[in-house]
Amino acid sequence: MTNASWLDKLGQQLKIDIACMDPAEAKRFLPFKSHDQTSNQRLVYEQMVSPENRDLFLKTVKEGKDEGWEVILDRMSALLCAKNIDNLQGRVLLQSSAFHAYDTEKVVAQARSYAREFEEAGISKDRICIKIPSTGPALNASPILLKEGIRTLGTSIFSVVQAIAASQAGCLSISPYYNYSKNTNSVQWSSVRAGNPAGWDRHDPAADIGPSAYWSTLG
Repeated sequence: MTNASWLDKLGQQLKIDIACMDPAEAKRFLPFKSHDQTSNQRLVYEQMVSPENRDLFLKTVKEGKDEGWEVILDRMSALLCAKNIDNLQGRVLLQSSAFHAYDTEKVVAQARSYAREFEEAGISKDRICIKIPSTGPALNASPILLKEGIRTLGTSIFSVVQAIAASQAGCLSISPYYNYSKNTNSVQWSSVRAGNPAGWDRHDPAADIGPSAYWSTLG
């Protein structure tokens, strides 16, 4: 009988996700199957340029050369998720473009594109989730997508107000960011590390409007 680690014990109590799209690394990081696999554009890029995925990338580009680079990127993103799906218990997540943060229609369109590519890759809607920015226009996309069986995660959350709005919009979950700014000549953002809560006492202007007022901006 092997000795269980604290990570094993934690895995019995919580759903532990992994921020990694490399199947080999995913197996190495955790002694058990993680729940969900989160990702972002940087993680997708890292796998796209990886030598192990060169043939897949060239094949995808060749087949989609007449469909445009955005379709190729969405397709490649879904195919990379498919490579790791067997190492997961739950969902794979892809993130909508930050360029569409204030355009509801474009957020919906990209989420639908992801869903189509996932389906082609053999991944059903109950195993996917699309990360969308927690802005008013982007969160407006969540109820639309929910009716189509596409779940969303509200990301780029910097306040409780945004978290409440994401919940009211029907998001499956959220990704809060714990950051602080320094009022120097330029604004600097830094992660607040455990045990070093500098900046936590700074006022959050989003809290002034309250959740009801914030939700009214969502339409």
